[in-house]
Amino acid sequence: MVIACAFAAGCTPVDTVPATFGGGELVEIKQGTTANLGLLRIGLVNTGKSDYTNDAGEKKHGLVAGLSLFISGKPPQEKRFDVYAGQTVRMGKYSVYAQEIRGGFKGSVKLRVNGADPAHNPL
Repeated sequence: MVIACAFAAGCTPVDTVPATFGGGELVEIKQGTTANLGLLRIGLVNTGKSDYTNDAGEKKHGLVAGLSLFISGKPPQEKRFDVYAGQTVRMGKYSVYAQEIRGGFKGSVKLRVNGADPAHNPL
């Protein structure tokens, strides 16, 4: 019965937290795609359930998203982050807050990004 639910509409696992991160650009990215924000490009590599330790040091099991961040420049910077809902990662002048992670075959994330140039070009 659980297997049938996994393939039925509406059974996609979702981890969401309040938008407590101070402002920023709200960006939704589907798995396998990228968003461009000025010099920053963010890609969603994958989503899945995993064990992790949150910022308070508590061991948890929930959805984790694999993000690839790339900053154009000389030299360019690239880094992979595995994030859980409510986590903030920083790279260069950018802060990226994971507000929502949706699992499933083609997962997605909602992120709040600070530090992006207002003249960005979102996908």
